[in-house]
Amino acid sequence: MARKVISGVLLFCLLIIDTNTRAILSSPDASHTTPSLPHDKMYNRLFTYLKNIRESPEEIQAWSRENIASLRGLLQKVSNLLKYIYQEFVCTAPLPPSSGGLVCVTINNVRYCKPMCNQGYDFSFLRRSQKILYEQCGDHTQFIGGSRLAVCIESRIPVSGAPSAYFPKEQDCEETVQDYSLEKQQIECFAKELKEDGITGEHNEVNDCLMCG
Repeated sequence: MARKVISGVLLFCLLIIDTNTRAILSSPDASHTTPSLPHDKMYNRLFTYLKNIRESPEEIQAWSRENIASLRGLLQKVSNLLKYIYQEFVCTAPLPPSSGGLVCVTINNVRYCKPMCNQGYDFSFLRRSQKILYEQCGDHTQFIGGSRLAVCIESRIPVSGAPSAYFPKEQDCEETVQDYSLEKQQIECFAKELKEDGITGEHNEVNDCLMCG
């Protein structure tokens, strides 16, 4: 029984973390070299296997250390994949403001985004306090501003935002994003601001980005 449960879970874990899993989930007609099941059947069978493991701790004690280590590794990969896909459902991609941009970082699976305006533009409402310098989206919250977090309007004197919420003179968002070192400076500045605001943890730098409107 124990070997049957292990082999079943391993089979479905391998199916889920296959490199073409996203194609399976998004396109029922996608060609694939790995045997696949209808979405509901794959979910139900995997859920049953995992539920049986949870309710039968005495069987786990009979497994070898190699089996336990192998299963733990696969389950961790599946967990990471599920978190990634789930976050895409929870957090829709925000739109950067025209005549400005949006710098975003991800810490502890929560997406933080700070709107920025080019020189000669200002925010349409006050954003000077730390609490509204940025917005966040994760398991328990979504971007308050909806898809567009801020609007930049023409203004000779920027007064609505914090000093770091404006691109430097002679260096608008488009020029910044074309120079990796300048882009990195803006991302690191935002990450530092988050840290100063008490937001620390696992920083997923792969998802760091600067988008221009």
